[in-house]
Amino acid sequence: DKYSGSLEYYVADKTLKGSEKTLKGTEKTLKGITQRRHHAAVVEALVHGIGDEQIRAAEEIRMLTKSSAKSRAYMAASGVIDPLVSMLIDSADMVAKEASMLALLNLAVGNER
Repeated sequence: DKYSGSLEYYVADKTLKGSEKTLKGTEKTLKGITQRRHHAAVVEALVHGIGDEQIRAAEEIRMLTKSSAKSRAYMAASGVIDPLVSMLIDSADMVAKEASMLALLNLAVGNER
């Protein structure tokens, strides 16, 4: 037996394993909070930014939504579709048009509704 009959060692080992599990859960929670804040900042830049700031936000939305269904759902629910469509239609800047179009395409992936 790896505990060699020592109750103290057994309790310490179990406590340590519990603490490690709690730490991993906390790290996951913090990562989620950081990710949500980043998503919110990107939405803010797209909706209220101007020029290059909106283009960078559209490019970031494209990257965030490329392989994450959760990010696609968050971004769509956050109201990015209308500003992206406006960028696509109203902008004379081809870089803005491309960024908005690619972000919209990534938002549409996997949404068969």
